[in-house]
Amino acid sequence: MRSLSIPFICCGVLFALSVGGHCLTVDTVWTNNFWVRTWDSANCIQETSDGGFIIAGETRDDYIADSDILLIKTDQYGQLDWSVAIGDTFPECGYHVFETFDGGYMISASSYKYGDGSGAAWFIKTDASGDTLWTYPFAPEGRNGFPLFGIQRADSGFAFTGLVNLPGVFNDSYILLLDKDGAFEGYEHWGGYAYQDGQFITEMPDSGFIIAGTTNDPYSTNNDFRAIRVDKNLAVMWDSTYALTEYDELVYGACKAPDGIVIVGTNRNNSHAHKIDFDGNTIWSVSISKMPTYESPNSICPTADGGYMVGGWVGGFGNYRDYIFTKLDASGDTVWTHMVGGPQDDLGQSLVVTSDGGYAMVGTSYSWVSGTSLYLVKVREFNTSAGANVEVQLSDEVTITFDNVTEYGETEVAVSAIGPALPTSLQVVPSEPPTYYDITSSAAFDGYVEITITYDEADIAGSEENLSLMHFDGVEWTDITTALDTDANTISGTTLSLSPFVIAEPFPVDVGEAGESLPVAFDLGRNYPNPFNPTTTITYSLAQASHVKLEVFTVLGQRVAALVNEPKQSGVHSIVWDGTDNSGNAVASGIYIYRIVADNYIASRKMQLVR
Repeated sequence: MRSLSIPFICCGVLFALSVGGHCLTVDTVWTNNFWVRTWDSANCIQETSDGGFIIAGETRDDYIADSDILLIKTDQYGQLDWSVAIGDTFPECGYHVFETFDGGYMISASSYKYGDGSGAAWFIKTDASGDTLWTYPFAPEGRNGFPLFGIQRADSGFAFTGLVNLPGVFNDSYILLLDKDGAFEGYEHWGGYAYQDGQFITEMPDSGFIIAGTTNDPYSTNNDFRAIRVDKNLAVMWDSTYALTEYDELVYGACKAPDGIVIVGTNRNNSHAHKIDFDGNTIWSVSISKMPTYESPNSICPTADGGYMVGGWVGGFGNYRDYIFTKLDASGDTVWTHMVGGPQDDLGQSLVVTSDGGYAMVGTSYSWVSGTSLYLVKVREFNTSAGANVEVQLSDEVTITFDNVTEYGETEVAVSAIGPALPTSLQVVPSEPPTYYDITSSAAFDGYVEITITYDEADIAGSEENLSLMHFDGVEWTDITTALDTDANTISGTTLSLSPFVIAEPFPVDVGEAGESLPVAFDLGRNYPNPFNPTTTITYSLAQASHVKLEVFTVLGQRVAALVNEPKQSGVHSIVWDGTDNSGNAVASGIYIYRIVADNYIASRKMQLVR
């Protein structure tokens, strides 16, 4: 497999991305091939509710003209769950698919069984296993046409767009409405004596729609971008054509953003992105071309950071075509591109942004079998690049700098109110709720790691100068503080490993009659870890010497174990429960209550044991 990122200069080293002084790396996570028959192709991919993927395309045997719709379901790693071929003795092809509200799938397909013999729209509803529930053929006036995109509406019905060939015209774009059971609800078409199509449709808050596609001026030979806004009765509210240049422009895909629609296509074989608002006005229009040859940006999706990911294929490397991922920022400027391919043509067709922040694209490949296969590729950004002095901004509060990263990966911080109990002389800042920073990384690194955390002065009970940054190495807490900036409200420390970190300060105390230091209050802490297996630690504080009873109960109030039943001095104490009852028998998985009675203080909390 060939994989190539077009890089930018960052920190003196070549990387795939440079943003705000921090370096990211883009790489292929995995690839998979599916070869059902001799000639297979893919046209659409969507992520499913279980984190897997549903793919629609076409499959046929060698020397056989008739093809079937191919529907493939995979898990989150692109491994095959199941596949079905849908069709009969006529050529059929699946163009678009999505998961429906009931967990099944809706396929927009074509079949030569309908229309004038050269293919008409055929809509197929399946259950979660790909078994057909109902179908709806669509051939107005007995003519041919193709469905290219579909959605499920807010009322559970469906809306589709594509192109239809009608008497006296070349092709028109259309909208077809079906209810959730496949009954006809509405239809309208737009065009004239030249070519029109609908490549994308989205529902608007007033139950109307916007479609985007290609239009051809009947008085010229040029194609242009086009978008149409209709109300819920399919009456046109506005119809806009975007003539970007004097050359041919073809639309291949579009997506809905919070503030408009972004359309992608080609301008004289070069990739182009064009954003409009919901009134059809242009916001920006940019070239995203990377090669002076063949390009086809077939799909676009919005990303979580307000940008966009474009998927398709590009030619020019060894005269073969490869998948190309192009990341755009919110203004349409290219942030990075990443290419994946084999020794022959690999035609990326449809892309989806995955729930874990990656990008999956499917298409048709000539590289891996004798014939063609479905080629499924996943890539993602990694926020920790290989190199020296690699700084990663994990959040507004937490920055980490690695001395040396030998293999890139993803560094993350999880903020929790639960963590290992501190030494009795310290408390977490803030204390209510306590804040633990659990930092992990899939990157390989050696040397020291510097952690810098920003704090809020209002969270400090005592003196700001007494703060320390503590690191838990799996056995005990260690003070790793190297710098405290009371002007910037930051504290830094260095360590050789990652695990929980906290900002700590001396435990606030009162002075008793005998001059002894006492905790200011009774308190029952949260157990750590929770859920747990096999053990968990429970911490409690005593404002004065008291007889302590600490017991574990089921949620029904049955006593399971007595952990403490004796006098204790004032201070902070902890006890480990190993998940056994008073007889030493292991208890079952489930929710348990731990309860403390000390002096006049009574408190209880929940914990979960997972075997």
